[in-house]
Amino acid sequence: MRDFGLIMTLIAGALLLCGTTASAQQSFGSIGGVVQDGQGAVIPNAKVELTNTAQGAVVRELATSSEGTFVITPLPPAVYSLAVDAPGFKKYVKSEIKLFAQDRIGLPPIVLEIGATGEAVTVEASVAQLQTISAERSGVLTGNQMVDLASNTRNFADLLKTVPGFNADTNNANGLRTDQNAIAVDGTSVMDVGNNSAGGWRMNSDIIAEFKVLTNGQQAEFGRASGANITVVTKSGAKDFHGVGYEFYRNEWLNANTFTNNYAGLPRPRNRNSTFGFNLGGPVYIPGKLNSSKDKLFFFTNWEFQRPRLFDNLVRLTVPTLEERKGDFSKSASNGRPVTIRDPLTNAPFPGNQIPQDRWNQYGVQFKHVARQLPGLRPVQHVPQGPLRLPKL
Repeated sequence: MRDFGLIMTLIAGALLLCGTTASAQQSFGSIGGVVQDGQGAVIPNAKVELTNTAQGAVVRELATSSEGTFVITPLPPAVYSLAVDAPGFKKYVKSEIKLFAQDRIGLPPIVLEIGATGEAVTVEASVAQLQTISAERSGVLTGNQMVDLASNTRNFADLLKTVPGFNADTNNANGLRTDQNAIAVDGTSVMDVGNNSAGGWRMNSDIIAEFKVLTNGQQAEFGRASGANITVVTKSGAKDFHGVGYEFYRNEWLNANTFTNNYAGLPRPRNRNSTFGFNLGGPVYIPGKLNSSKDKLFFFTNWEFQRPRLFDNLVRLTVPTLEERKGDFSKSASNGRPVTIRDPLTNAPFPGNQIPQDRWNQYGVQFKHVARQLPGLRPVQHVPQGPLRLPKL
């Protein structure tokens, strides 16, 4: 057990180092405000405590300035609870403060009521928080939205078209080129500096907590590209263990047939794919030895694989008629119009729309005779013109 505890401690240290170096300022945000009494006078040196609701961990403790203001930064995206306490006043608690990536939240004035120690005023709901700190224009999609919205490829980039300012067909923002977008994961750029694109980078939707898209009015730290700045935030563990297993199943019987297939009397094309995976997150702890309170070290992992089935679906082909294989195009037509075969030397139509035998390529004629003599190869004797229906596999 002693060796096991040592191994877990080393792993925890490695995770802490990775978590410290992998995060960057780009994905973090801030929460600020001013504390006042009932008459509007500021309250200096009030104790401000910010708690991560999901992890149950106190993120920051500080006192208000002489002007009664406070700013807490940098903060990773999460749901927070804010508590303000000062001598002679009731404790103020505000819950459900949702901070998304790069948000700069300015809270309304926090008014403390006069009361005895131990009394508290809890604010559980408030009006929608507006972006008033910066001039940015942005959109946020949460992890639940990415899972609930239909995506054929399970690629979060397919959902960029839901953000105002994005082109639904090309994923370019405000008319700028697609290669002028910038993508970062947990504050770390994943762009290929050679061609300014994300290359083959891809992350499945179930490991993403949210992604935020800045389309206009970006702050100075987002000056790398002239297009949109896309910040992906991955999920993290919480104080309690949470896990889920899933399968996304696709089959042709779930789909409607195409118009052309219905017109031709053909069945629905086969399309079968299964995506399996699971998520698991929670605290890293050893009872009585490491993180016993379950509020300092967390993990989150995801595993996913696909099991597609590939089919050769029905293909519509048009092959030459027996007359056309002999060089006779006098009866050939395309979309109801006669086909004219011209002499490549003079650009004049061949007489009768028939190619003379002396103008045939001799290599093609020789190959035709050789093919008849090869085992397993038979020249086609007669194939009618029109769509060719291949048999089902």
